[in-house]
Amino acid sequence: MPEINIPLVKGQGKSSKTADYVELLPTNIVPIVSEAEGVPGYFRFWPGVTKLADVDGVSRGSHWNTVKDAVYRVMGGKLYLGQSDVSDVPGSGRVSMAHGRTSQAVAVNGELRLYRYDGEVKTVTNWPANEVFPGETKTIQTTQHNKDGDTLKITASNEAGELTLTVTPTNGNNKAGAPLSISESQWSTGVSQTAPAAGTPYLTDLKVSGVKFAGVTLLVTYTFNPNPVTPGSPTDAEKRDASKLVWVQVTQTTTVPNPQYDFTPVGDVCRIRGRYVFAQAGTDTFWLTSLEDESKPDLTAPAYRAENMPDGILAMREYRDFILAFGSSTIEFFRLTGNADNLVQFASSYMVPIGIAGQFCVTEFADSFAFITSPARGQVIVAVMGQGTYSQISDRNTNKILAGYSKAELAGSFVESLKTEDNQFLILHLPRHTLTYNATSGLWCIIKTGLQDGTHRAVDYRNEGDRVTCGDKVAGFLGVQDQTTSAQYGEDQEIILYSPLINYEHGLMFDMQLTANSGLASEVRRIFVSCTADGINYGPERPIEFDGPWQWLRRAIIRKVGQVIIRLGFKLRIVGATPCTLSNLKARIE
Repeated sequence: MPEINIPLVKGQGKSSKTADYVELLPTNIVPIVSEAEGVPGYFRFWPGVTKLADVDGVSRGSHWNTVKDAVYRVMGGKLYLGQSDVSDVPGSGRVSMAHGRTSQAVAVNGELRLYRYDGEVKTVTNWPANEVFPGETKTIQTTQHNKDGDTLKITASNEAGELTLTVTPTNGNNKAGAPLSISESQWSTGVSQTAPAAGTPYLTDLKVSGVKFAGVTLLVTYTFNPNPVTPGSPTDAEKRDASKLVWVQVTQTTTVPNPQYDFTPVGDVCRIRGRYVFAQAGTDTFWLTSLEDESKPDLTAPAYRAENMPDGILAMREYRDFILAFGSSTIEFFRLTGNADNLVQFASSYMVPIGIAGQFCVTEFADSFAFITSPARGQVIVAVMGQGTYSQISDRNTNKILAGYSKAELAGSFVESLKTEDNQFLILHLPRHTLTYNATSGLWCIIKTGLQDGTHRAVDYRNEGDRVTCGDKVAGFLGVQDQTTSAQYGEDQEIILYSPLINYEHGLMFDMQLTANSGLASEVRRIFVSCTADGINYGPERPIEFDGPWQWLRRAIIRKVGQVIIRLGFKLRIVGATPCTLSNLKARIE
């Protein structure tokens, strides 16, 4: 009798409503591309979740902070750093997060909150409508006469206000005359002193040359008159100029008006080169914060507009020193210019002609971004962004599932990625499904919680090196992935695999055998096998024992399967908490 291998990577069935063929995906078990027992791959259960800590509520978002080298999470109404409560966060919906050198940013309830590492909480607001700068009088330079020339270097700090130079004529005998001052209005015309009594030096024709502008050097010139004790016969000491020059800056109290902007409600946020970048929700405008104070918008040029997003920017990301704006029909790139009057510039050649379904429908994935697309460009798919292009990674079955959701349902979905054990997973959290894509194998599967159809409760996975932590959609739990169990918070879970429909008319099937791990369970475990002849209705389940305490060599086998009338497909179901590895389903047929 010939032996056939029955693939389980993707099952096949029919829709009871449309009669179309459908693909049946593995549930709570992931195809792994790695040779095992003579086959090129095997199935490994999706790891279970155990509780790490009780927290304030369900998970609303997470962010890896490189400054703290740890994960910030918003759970319930609290911001957590690891398991430590940092501060309160208002609202109940999902949040967008970013971080900088001094703060962790959370966009929530239409505002951008900055949770500084020193404990202070700030909100991004406008600069004061009027800033008052008090006047002052200060000495900025005191020197003695330099025979190579007396100068003053103008800088940004001494450029403002009024400069006054006072020169006190002094000779080598330290005999000083009356001080002579010159204001800015007298620099070009000059000032002079009248001759005092003999023996006292004095100055004539004191002038300042140059323009008071930052970077310019002013030159001081004057004539030093020794005025000796013995007229006409000055000594060397009397002729030596040791005059003292004092520069004084006087500034007046000034009031400077600052522009006031309306940048609320705040949507998505990211950070690039010391600035937070945030979208104004419902508009095609995004804003940059100031380098001087990250809780304020840039004073000179804070606002910019996307070129092709009239319905508004949905998400903001930083990518290879570009600012990315995600809309419903395009993805636009903006490069930093280094020009204070125009901080960013649209890079039209990089624009991607497709958009995303909602604010949280995009995530970093495989050195780029993966996202659920918007219906604005036609069929909803899952795609990965390139520079000026994109590539589809969703298959026909995934696209059918996405087509079952309304635009509003898709907008409320969210996407995340997880890299662990050399597998790069993309996780789609939809209202009624949780789908995972493994970039290593290129295959899709379903993960869920409980024995009924539904979604997976764990969310916001973060690989922290020695462990993978996660939040929860249902309860206030901070969890950790557990490779030793498939249970979720102590509850047994269901694993399902389907085979394609096998066409072997009037064939007899014997010795159907599945390679499975054994000897690990604390009690006898069974695989429940059912079959279908039409791809729609599955018959009664037949239990096969495949694991038990110390039963290392147990085989999961059905000696007599039965007759194949026209076609036959199988469904394999396991319920439990013990780790499960399956591969190589085969049978004999004649």
